[in-house]
Amino acid sequence: METGTLRQIGLILGAYLLGSVSSAYYITKWKKGADIRELGSGNAGARNVMLVVGASFGIGVAIFDILKGALPILFAKALKMPPHTITLTALAAISGHNWPIFLQFRGGSGLATLGGVILPLMPREAFLLSLVGMGVGWTWLRFPAWCRKAPPIESSCLVIYAICPFLAWYFGEPIYLITLPLYVGIPIIIRRITLLKNGLYQRVAEFQKTR
Repeated sequence: METGTLRQIGLILGAYLLGSVSSAYYITKWKKGADIRELGSGNAGARNVMLVVGASFGIGVAIFDILKGALPILFAKALKMPPHTITLTALAAISGHNWPIFLQFRGGSGLATLGGVILPLMPREAFLLSLVGMGVGWTWLRFPAWCRKAPPIESSCLVIYAICPFLAWYFGEPIYLITLPLYVGIPIIIRRITLLKNGLYQRVAEFQKTR
């Protein structure tokens, strides 16, 4: 097997293993002595840590999860990996976060890790998308609670996911970057569907009532 191929395989495997390190799980275990997947929404991610442990810890988890997506991509760019390897590396990092080998394949939903993937590849688009996401979230909060079927973060992510390819096309990005959000969004959609089937929103509401 050629050295280049081994590097590509090693990078993809390393991205998955790094993605599998769940800071949400370990921080909650340390602070609460409990499994984050059994508390709040049941999602091993930053938002649930904010709800269960505290805002500052949730922010720390979010930063770590972003780095899990960004670092493998930075390595891939430094090694001048081809587009298909960068795409597979991104998928591996997000899949590791969603289905971590260290936690019986039950992890988070990959939103922050997706942000980490997009940031080094398309920093301009990532900045604009973050502004759009905050704008959508702020607007969504202005609606009465009874007409909101999903939390602001869900609505923001849906809008960002929809416009990201068009924004990349507008700025003249190569075709693999225009289509990359569509590929890397697949494990996130699958994971969110699983969480919804497990009553994510109902669990959050019930947990908040007990606080």
